[in-house]
Amino acid sequence: PSAIGATLMFVASFIVIGGLKILTSRLLDDRKVVTLGLAVIAGLGHDALLTKVDSIPFFLDAAFSTSVSVTVIVAILLNALFRLGSRKKMTHTVILDGDWVEDVNRLVWRLGHSWSARPEVVARLEHATNELIDTIYGHNLISGEPSVQISVLFDEYHCQLTLEYQGEGFNLPEHRPEPEDLLENPDAVSDLAGYLVRRLADSVKLERRQKGVRVIMVFHE
Repeated sequence: PSAIGATLMFVASFIVIGGLKILTSRLLDDRKVVTLGLAVIAGLGHDALLTKVDSIPFFLDAAFSTSVSVTVIVAILLNALFRLGSRKKMTHTVILDGDWVEDVNRLVWRLGHSWSARPEVVARLEHATNELIDTIYGHNLISGEPSVQISVLFDEYHCQLTLEYQGEGFNLPEHRPEPEDLLENPDAVSDLAGYLVRRLADSVKLERRQKGVRVIMVFHE
């Protein structure tokens, strides 16, 4: 019996620490904080609730017999409930005025919390988005109203950012321009910015269309 108890404590410690590592490695919004909090409270209060109930129907006895099962059931139900109205894809128009950097950063991190993404992935997305918009806006590639349309699609394996604007395209070279080219060729500065954009994402594709330019950036989890 002593050996069995020690084994159970050893396994339980790994399970608890593993669960805490998963929770702390993800961004959480208010919905997910409430889900986790109520699930833990339901599990901790399992024994106290059972003392108040004289009998449990047979078909519910297995589901509510342990605190672990109660915690899991509450978490699943609340997660399904709070996912109503949440979207894995978002489209937003950014006006390129003096506050566009703050607007983009706030938008990216709000999405990261609602999607429970890893902070490293959101930081990469933020950096790449700022660099891409700065390349487009800083090199005067936009014609007409200074604005871009951002569409972000996220799942557990990758994040895809699509940015569309009216204006000229730019190159995405695989190799960094030489220092001599930066001094002699005016287009080399734009090529350097395109090279940095390519380096910040796992894959980048630029499409020149009749109504403008579309840039697609993919980030893997």
